[in-house]
Amino acid sequence: NSLNSINFVWNAKKDRQWQDKDRNRKIDKVKDLWQKYFDELVRFREVHGHTMVPKVYQENQALSSWVFRQRKHFRLREQGKAHSMTDQRFEQLNDVSSCK
Repeated sequence: NSLNSINFVWNAKKDRQWQDKDRNRKIDKVKDLWQKYFDELVRFREVHGHTMVPKVYQENQALSSWVFRQRKHFRLREQGKAHSMTDQRFEQLNDVSSCK
């Protein structure tokens, strides 16, 4: 079979190399999305002078939802519960929130 001759992976989900690439792709996507919304938060602060994005924000509801999730993960972090707020993200959000 010609596909076997080029080491075609028939069951990618069981292939360790494919799993690693897929995991890294997903991690990169999450990092990119996080940075996108962080940049939007910085722009919000530049326009409004604060980072208190309302929970209902018709101009950019996706940003509002993202900020709400960050606040949730901050609280979970403070409570010692499972969260996705890395130290770097915490510092970035703290820096942007405290800057005027």
